[in-house]
Amino acid sequence: DVVRQAAEVLSTATQANRSQWRVFGVQEGLPSGFVFRIIQDSHGALWIATLSGVARFDGVTFDQPFDDERLREKWIFALLEDGAGHLWMGMADMQTTDFRLYRFNGERLDEPFKEMLEAGEQVVATLSAEKRHETLWFGTNKGRVLRYRDGGTEVFSKEHGLPGRGITALLVDESGTLWVGTDEKGVYRVVYPERSRRDGGRFTQAFGDKPPVYVSSIFEDSSGRLWFGGENVLGRYDGANYTFFTQAQGLPNGKLTVLEEDINGDIWCRIEGVGAVRYAPPSASPPSVGRKEDGGFVSPPDGGKPGGRFVTYTEADGLPGRNIDVTKDRRGHLWFTAGSDRIAWYDGVQLRQLPGKSPIDISTSSYADREGNVWFGSSNGLGVA
Repeated sequence: DVVRQAAEVLSTATQANRSQWRVFGVQEGLPSGFVFRIIQDSHGALWIATLSGVARFDGVTFDQPFDDERLREKWIFALLEDGAGHLWMGMADMQTTDFRLYRFNGERLDEPFKEMLEAGEQVVATLSAEKRHETLWFGTNKGRVLRYRDGGTEVFSKEHGLPGRGITALLVDESGTLWVGTDEKGVYRVVYPERSRRDGGRFTQAFGDKPPVYVSSIFEDSSGRLWFGGENVLGRYDGANYTFFTQAQGLPNGKLTVLEEDINGDIWCRIEGVGAVRYAPPSASPPSVGRKEDGGFVSPPDGGKPGGRFVTYTEADGLPGRNIDVTKDRRGHLWFTAGSDRIAWYDGVQLRQLPGKSPIDISTSSYADREGNVWFGSSNGLGVA
């Protein structure tokens, strides 16, 4: 099958020491060398969004199941497969910044919500799916939330309890609750009537006026805690209590986006224009600080403090740039890209950069597949390390 073929082909290119590279470009079948996004579908195939359309990779060859002019010269910022195997794409026109939401149903490209959007309304928030991806949620710049379920579409607005402000983040947690971040009114969540989890839900403000009021991201960790990124603030909800951290608790100022949880349970956030900050819980016991002989960086001491501690990382500490993105592989290791030709990874103890110069020019995205390969989108193709 596709998963087995991909694993066999890529095992020759992916070694335990991550020293081997393979790069795919236009000559190998990509419609463009500029790669925006990568996902793996339920059959094991990779879908690669490029500047000139979307390609599918079965582990051996690339093909274009659909070639549509509407995808040309577009920035595809989100890809998601639903429970029916349909591919959803959030994209923006690079000239007009017009946002659109498309779906490929296996035969053609369509816009399920096109007739429901108001004048000037655009789907801008990250796509979010409930378990098994049977229900999809989307947010708009006019403060409305869209739901796709069982082939039908539905719109939620102020009459359902939303504040009417722009939607900035969406997350469906493990319990099936939808959480919504807004640009001025903080966090909202869906509350359903008793004995119902599908109909009659209303949106309510989750934490009142507590910060962040502008919510850049929502993340759920392995313990079920929710994290909310914002301007100069990081919020945490454990199911009973809501806590927020600011500079008073050691959090550096800046726009924070919660990215990932590492193998130790620490939470990593991007600080726009600076680098990253890691929150370690009080029980952490990291090693001493210092540069290793192999070029890596041992994590600064940060454990054993009441309430945990924040540790900031910059390029001087081994990050590949100031505006990072993170992917976690199946071993729990984090991979950092930052729009440069450098790549760093963190194994829970040491932050280090891949040795030598990578064959990719400007990294644009990263993705860890189920077979253990880490893929990197770039300005000159698709790389696997």
